[in-house]
Amino acid sequence: MKAIELASYLGIGKNQMSRIESGKANCTIPQLYCIAQILDCSADFLLFGEEHMNYSPEMVELVNNLKMVTGRIEGEIKNSLLKTTNQKR
Repeated sequence: MKAIELASYLGIGKNQMSRIESGKANCTIPQLYCIAQILDCSADFLLFGEEHMNYSPEMVELVNNLKMVTGRIEGEIKNSLLKTTNQKR
């Protein structure tokens, strides 16, 4: 993926993307998450160049709960968009 494509996906300009790549600017946490998803790697890898797998059971549970909540919210948004689209027809 080209940097300009990634910038477009993140909703930022090519200049901001260049600044992030060069370390002159930081990306937001949601942007970091999206980049990790797109590149199929962890945020740890993007930040530190390696995977950190020494997570406590509490942290694993917290992340799993967050994934469930995020999935539910995503589903609700999709359903809402479908309803809105169907009502306009």
